[in-house]
Amino acid sequence: MKYDTIESYIISHKEDGFSMERSQLIKYFVSSLNKKLSLESKSKTIVNLPYINLSTKWIVLDMILNHMQKSYENTSIRFEPGDHLRIVGTRKKIICKFLEYVDEGTSDEMMRIKFAGKDNLSFLQPIDRWAFEKVEGGPLTSYRQFTVNEKFFAIDKITGKSSNNNFALFNTTFLYISRINSVKKFISNYRIFENPIQRTIEWSKTNEDGDIKRIHGHETGHINCIIAPSISSGIKTIFKNSDENFNAIIIDDIEFSKNSWDDIIEISDLDIPIFIFSKNLDKENYDIFYNNLDYQIWHWGMNSIKELLLNTDTEEKIPIEVNELKNAFSNFSNKKINVTICCNKDIQ
Repeated sequence: MKYDTIESYIISHKEDGFSMERSQLIKYFVSSLNKKLSLESKSKTIVNLPYINLSTKWIVLDMILNHMQKSYENTSIRFEPGDHLRIVGTRKKIICKFLEYVDEGTSDEMMRIKFAGKDNLSFLQPIDRWAFEKVEGGPLTSYRQFTVNEKFFAIDKITGKSSNNNFALFNTTFLYISRINSVKKFISNYRIFENPIQRTIEWSKTNEDGDIKRIHGHETGHINCIIAPSISSGIKTIFKNSDENFNAIIIDDIEFSKNSWDDIIEISDLDIPIFIFSKNLDKENYDIFYNNLDYQIWHWGMNSIKELLLNTDTEEKIPIEVNELKNAFSNFSNKKINVTICCNKDIQ
């Protein structure tokens, strides 16, 4: 099963010309985490990434997008020949006419739809490619106009399904605990305002009392990502907003655990998957999380990078950060410490 379903994309900032392409490394991490998130058991995991810069933010973003795709609710209904259709949620009157079902009742079922045009164009469409809704009859849009308007479907670019202006189709809520002073600045800094892919996420923040305030995105009955300033605020948010179905809790720094052990214990007892990012896992945290709280310790080191390189298509250009990470691990693992005994004494 392919757990990472989001294709590569580029985030750019039109003012300073900055651009960053989603890397194979991020896809690798996200695919591994999504696999873990899909398990029936509610996993509690320390994700130890010795080499972290902006990677955790991209991993969080991609996990949310992937889960949004997984939670997509297909609202398509059965149609009769001659029904006029448009893609669910589109304000544009993208109207086609339903002609027939092909391979009806099988897993390969498709629908034949017709657009306006010189040759009265019709083509086959997989049932789960778009979600259509029946509308009052009207002039058909040309297929060319349909393809031009496609660029307005932000969600379609990442999921292959239509929900433009109808984000209630995606029932995903993540709680992201991070020391972020300004959520708006955070979103802006990570180019979320500049890219339609990231605008599909509905962002909000919560305070120490657990009150949620919507910040950015398309208002629906739920919120895709809630940013909390502390573990205690995250716990209050969960209990105060019990109508939200929290799919996962992500803590972006294991340092949050210091002076917050009671909160760590309480949040660990919740029936929600938890992922905690760590740059360096010391013995104290290892003992507490692994031995006492039953967390899995997931270390992405040299072997994981070698596996990633082996699984990368030879025709695909290996991103520079993969080689940088490989070199960083190699450099670290090649270091040796020589101890010369200078006297016959026990050395502690």
